[in-house]
Amino acid sequence: MDKDDDPTNALDIVDCVTYTTCEVCTSDSIKTEYITCPFGEGCEISLSANIHAANDIGLEPSAKIFVTYLPTPQELLGGVESYDIEFKDIDIEYNPATDTIPYVFQILTVPFKRGCFKPRIEFKLIDGFGAHGLDGISCTEIELRSEEKFRCIACANQDGKCLASEVASQISNEEDSCDPFYFCNQLREAEIDPINDGGEISLVASPNPANDRLHLEFPPSDSDFRQLLFFNNIGQQMMMLDIPSGDRAADLMVGSLNPGLYFATLMEDGGLVQSTQVVIRR
Repeated sequence: MDKDDDPTNALDIVDCVTYTTCEVCTSDSIKTEYITCPFGEGCEISLSANIHAANDIGLEPSAKIFVTYLPTPQELLGGVESYDIEFKDIDIEYNPATDTIPYVFQILTVPFKRGCFKPRIEFKLIDGFGAHGLDGISCTEIELRSEEKFRCIACANQDGKCLASEVASQISNEEDSCDPFYFCNQLREAEIDPINDGGEISLVASPNPANDRLHLEFPPSDSDFRQLLFFNNIGQQMMMLDIPSGDRAADLMVGSLNPGLYFATLMEDGGLVQSTQVVIRR
């Protein structure tokens, strides 16, 4: 890679590479888009980037996307460490007309975990060419690391638009936190109106906050198999209740539970219907 634009000099390093880490240091970033977030199964997402580059000398025509799992504070206390999930190679091509490596794109499925993920893209270099560190050893890859975290939580909203995961990701980045499940239903006020667009009653919990007894009302359904799951704020299932066909309400005795934030989740034929947060106080 040519540093000084003088063709008579030997190839050297590119200014936009950090000498000691071989990371891309432009303002380019990795874009994350949610596709689907099935309940408890993680998320199908797309990761993409359009990267400025001076040239492609030494650059191999493939790259690889990784996501690094960042454990929750509770997992860290339990000894869980960060680790990488590696995905298959993707083809890349340098565009000399725009001085970019465009269309770095991959659709991938990230498993459900309660912490955060950070993506990065590794570009492979031919050994002996391209950037090198201060020790004079040439880099074999250059990394583009995302500054943003993303979440794949097990409570995508019922319309399939992954709003819960998007809001959780936004809060996690704003607060620099990977706390679990607390962010699950931190939706905007417009998204938690108990009356949906069709005028039917959604899953409603009362009183909320609750003390000893929690009353839940369900939307109408023709399903013969519905369940109510009750989770604490770190995702542990505390209760499970089968709902007989035609029932529109149920009561839960919650006096034995510790005060805090919980999530009542309505399942139908194995799929998520609705989820709502409940506060228990004493």
